[in-house]
Amino acid sequence: MSTVVNNKTDQYKEKFVRLFEQYELRLNGQSNHPYHQLKKKGMDVMNQLTFPSRRDEDWKYTSINPILKGDFNLNAEFEGNFNIPGELAKMDAINLVFLNGVFQKSLSNISNLPEGLTIQKAVEAFETEESVIRELTEHALENATQSLVGLNIAMSQNPFFIRVNKNTKIDQPVHLIYANDASADLLVNSQVMVVVEQGAEFSLVETFEGAPADNSVFVNLLNRFKVGANAKFSYYRVQNESLQNSLVSNVLCFQGADSTFNSYLADVGGNIVRNNLDTILQGSNTTTQYFGVYAPADGQHVDNQTFIDHALPHCFSNEQYKGVVGDNGRGVFNGKVMVRQDAQKTNAFQQNSNLLLSDTSVMDSKPQLEIFADDVKCSHGATIGQLDEDSVFYLRSRGLNNEQARSLLQYGFLGEVVDQFEEEQVRVFAKRLLQEKISK
Repeated sequence: MSTVVNNKTDQYKEKFVRLFEQYELRLNGQSNHPYHQLKKKGMDVMNQLTFPSRRDEDWKYTSINPILKGDFNLNAEFEGNFNIPGELAKMDAINLVFLNGVFQKSLSNISNLPEGLTIQKAVEAFETEESVIRELTEHALENATQSLVGLNIAMSQNPFFIRVNKNTKIDQPVHLIYANDASADLLVNSQVMVVVEQGAEFSLVETFEGAPADNSVFVNLLNRFKVGANAKFSYYRVQNESLQNSLVSNVLCFQGADSTFNSYLADVGGNIVRNNLDTILQGSNTTTQYFGVYAPADGQHVDNQTFIDHALPHCFSNEQYKGVVGDNGRGVFNGKVMVRQDAQKTNAFQQNSNLLLSDTSVMDSKPQLEIFADDVKCSHGATIGQLDEDSVFYLRSRGLNNEQARSLLQYGFLGEVVDQFEEEQVRVFAKRLLQEKISK
């Protein structure tokens, strides 16, 4: 398999080609499975495209070159002790556990699922779900703009497919638990495809935990969601990786008419973190809400890129992201809302607000509206500032010391967004992590 080098980061392609060849050798007869042919297409796309670099407009503030330098393995022994965090252990959830990217059936509880809910490995679901799996996978490949999408599809070892049947409400969220504690540099390609049929209601929670180590884990995430007419789907991700680990995510949701899609993201850990979150509205009267918080410090870099495509009339979107950027931390926000010519009566709101805590804190914010319709209500804004010293003084006059007063104001600033998290235990967990991070 030949490798085409187009930019500086593409020097690493040969390394991933070798990893894919090693992966194929372990498949035995499964290498002839029709699903594996899609994986081979993924490797072709990885080779045809380039890895993102700062020469790309959407990546000009974020370089993943430090990530790609890792001497990656696809498997590494999990060295720590696995425990579900206390708040999440209280959540009545259907748990799928992944240790260093490998699914752990013995630690998961998917044997007795509620009626109307199907959870399968994608290769096993392919026999009955071939049409939709092909649709979601080939759409990702055909619309990929960089090599990481192809890399994920080629090398994801445990992609899962989830279906919620028509008019079914699943009260228990499905919780994907990723715990990383690697004995060597590790590449984890996590992937899930979710179909929420007409009139159904469902929540998916992803949590990422990483223990401090001498080695690094690169999580390359690809999720595809399909939300049917009049359905409601909520997606949560709380990321608390170690400062050695990095994550790049590509998430896309297709929304049918009268549906609701809510996204809730909290980034606390990680070295380099890049979140690409897109929604394509395929029907009228949809509701799309994005809520995100981030708190980079000590060399952390968190980049949020969002896109909502309003192509049809009478749709509503609400986007609120807040960040507290500490010493030597950097945040990036680039949110784009497209209102196409036929999308009359669109109501779209977008706001990004940030606090910088020191002279070494950096934030780049670029909210965008592109409007081609004339009967719409759209607004967007961004703020970058510092803590209000009058508020600090007020809290100190009430008995708090300087550190306590500043931490409380930061926590309250982010808490306005975290309070929107509907799943109680996820909300409590995210608040605890943020409070611990801010109090350091």
